[in-house]
Amino acid sequence: CSAVPRHLRKRFPNSTIDWIVRSDNLELIESNPYVTRTISFDRRQGVKGWIKLSKLLAQENYTHVYDAHNNIRSLVLCWFLSPKHLIRRSKERLKRILLHWLKIDFFGANFRGIDSFITPLLPWGVQNDFKGSEIFLEPEIYLKTMELFKDPAKKWVALAPATAWKKKTWPLENWAALVKILLEKTNFNFVILGGPNDRFCASLVIDDHRIENLQGKLSLLESAAVVKQCETLIAADTGILHLSESVGMSVVALLGPTFFGHPYLKTSIPLQHPLWCRPCSKDGSGICYNPVYQKCMKLITPEEVARQVERLTSIKS
Repeated sequence: CSAVPRHLRKRFPNSTIDWIVRSDNLELIESNPYVTRTISFDRRQGVKGWIKLSKLLAQENYTHVYDAHNNIRSLVLCWFLSPKHLIRRSKERLKRILLHWLKIDFFGANFRGIDSFITPLLPWGVQNDFKGSEIFLEPEIYLKTMELFKDPAKKWVALAPATAWKKKTWPLENWAALVKILLEKTNFNFVILGGPNDRFCASLVIDDHRIENLQGKLSLLESAAVVKQCETLIAADTGILHLSESVGMSVVALLGPTFFGHPYLKTSIPLQHPLWCRPCSKDGSGICYNPVYQKCMKLITPEEVARQVERLTSIKS
């Protein structure tokens, strides 16, 4: 959704543009120059807190409201705001059901989730610029990682082995094999990114001189700042993949059970193999229906990934 403010500002250059967002995602948008004000809410405040905030925002008398989330919470908010102009983004649930359960694709091969946030705004005269999502990094975000990149002669590749759901996580033994191949075939150094609970990342540090493990040490924006200074990022369909593209970095994406996490930039490389059971879910949760568990991810070999990393980085250099 980070592409939306840019489009709205271009269409309504003199308007006040406020963005309401969950507090744990506030850091991703509070530096957006196209947004007049960011308004955060804490889910722990519950229904009463949400209604209180909705009543408060109703006093702003917004003329236009774009409900990009389309859930019960946003429906309640829109009822209180009662704007003259309201656009609600469809989640196209019927299409999703047909895709995931019957493998009938009405989205098309060129569908990208980012564009689905822009298309609903056409009635307001908003035209898609097809530049994709956008996150802004303040200079101080880079301070924590300056030491890592102080030597300009060193080239770095970022690895993000973890995902929220096991089904879309590339097997750990594949990650280990990939790291070994790249250590032998390239002069790259590697930085590992992950959340506080992704402790398995430490097992990939097989060379203390060329691999830096920053798992659990960085915020989302700090992780994006690290990738920004690397040659590329290798990751499955997960937040850091799309965050990296939002700061203009091409990525190597390992895609399996999901459909909507395809990278957006034309210079990024998606790796995937067609199977009768793909896609099976929107986020990698649920049951794997293939007799070979996680076959969609296992078909992506370390050798294949290594080749594409070398190809992408050679183009960049």
